[in-house]
Amino acid sequence: MDATKRIEEIERLAPIASEDLKKLKHLLENMEKNKKPIVATIGLYNHGKSSILNALIGDLDNRTFKVADKRETTRIEIKDMGDFVYMDTPGIDAREDDDRRVLDAVIDIDVILFVHNPSTGELASKEVEFLHLVKKSFKDVRDFADRTIFVLSRIDELKEGEVERVKNKIKSQIREYLGADIYIKEVSAKRYFKGMKENKNIFIEKSGIVSLRDAIFAIIRLNADKMMASRKEKVIKTIDSIISNLNRRAKKLYEEVNILTQEKQKFESDVFEELWLINSTIEEYKKAL
Repeated sequence: MDATKRIEEIERLAPIASEDLKKLKHLLENMEKNKKPIVATIGLYNHGKSSILNALIGDLDNRTFKVADKRETTRIEIKDMGDFVYMDTPGIDAREDDDRRVLDAVIDIDVILFVHNPSTGELASKEVEFLHLVKKSFKDVRDFADRTIFVLSRIDELKEGEVERVKNKIKSQIREYLGADIYIKEVSAKRYFKGMKENKNIFIEKSGIVSLRDAIFAIIRLNADKMMASRKEKVIKTIDSIISNLNRRAKKLYEEVNILTQEKQKFESDVFEELWLINSTIEEYKKAL
């Protein structure tokens, strides 16, 4: 690589270091701002994730998080609502890369609501695949299990005995494929909306939404210190990584500058030698005249 190309390479590397510093600043600012606990839903699309979030935040019109028979959530939706930040993720079966995106999104989430519609029966192959991905990605699956509530949605569509049968089957599947137990909660957003709109406590109570809220609060209280420590550790690791990258780039730049300096010195030496030879030749010609 000639000197010009090396200089261009150095100029190209300089803004990369600048971007790393911006990333570090952004990370620290986000940590300062995002002190609220985060509650996220995951699961197959059209299994009631958005409706459950709308019920939890008290949106009786079911509009804050998009609800439809076709796939509506194609990206991660985040809403800051009162004491919590709520996150709705794409269905883990919607696109090939969605499983990885969902898992990356919930790594540091305070409470994970894994939503499943029991009217479809036991866990589908895509849900089982996701549990395998979790088991492979977490050093200790308890870290995932302790922050997760497995939510059986739309229980109003099944008879009570059928819900219990599906619940027991799923409980054994989770133990088999994940290697840990997860708390399972049955809910009906439909009953909750009806009870709130018609002021009927029996529907609110049978909806399971209130007790789901209580379970969310319990997990947050139990894991608050652990989650804060985890976030701080992540920031520290990111800082260490950025510093390591900057040091590596600085070393490379130093080596590039050193090479250019040596080439400059050699060029100056070669020029000086050429001038000396020219002057010596001229002097020889003068003497010969």
